[in-house]
Amino acid sequence: KICVIGNLPYYIVSQILLSLIESHGNIELACLMMQREVAQRVTAKAGSKQYGILSVMCQLYSIPELLFDIPSDAFRPRPKVTSSMVLLRFQKHPRVSEVHPAHLREVVRAAFQQRRKQLRNSLRNLVASNAADAISEELAVSRPEQLEPTVFIDITAHIFGKQMDSTCSESADGAAEHGVWRTRKKKAR
Repeated sequence: KICVIGNLPYYIVSQILLSLIESHGNIELACLMMQREVAQRVTAKAGSKQYGILSVMCQLYSIPELLFDIPSDAFRPRPKVTSSMVLLRFQKHPRVSEVHPAHLREVVRAAFQQRRKQLRNSLRNLVASNAADAISEELAVSRPEQLEPTVFIDITAHIFGKQMDSTCSESADGAAEHGVWRTRKKKAR
């Protein structure tokens, strides 16, 4: 396994973090400098304003720790933002293997696309009927920012079923299949 150390470009930090998560089986830890606001999202707890997709996925596949802040005057030229060092110890939550990674990504993405909506509405497109039929009423009326990361595993299992064959979730090198988080825009002709 490798260790990743880097100063992540602020404009693509989310995509890099999600790519690291997809390669979690090959990475022991990552020590990364990023914009403080992103570092706060990575380490945010359920119920906080910063909690979102990065929080859920980083906390399911690693143990994130905000180490320290780096003031903007430590750099030349001086950026307009404060940076932070974050340590990710890759160790996926044992329950992540219960569901297919692509299904988990789909559920988390759908839930947070409309983060102020109840799950019954934000997950409606993932199930043939109303999402409330696939999950309990208690979860159906919840908002995604209120739920602990492992609850998204439960929701994924309720909608898509549990994964019986662990070989379909990851390739031999530990990388998740179908690692597309964002659809690519087609170029205009």
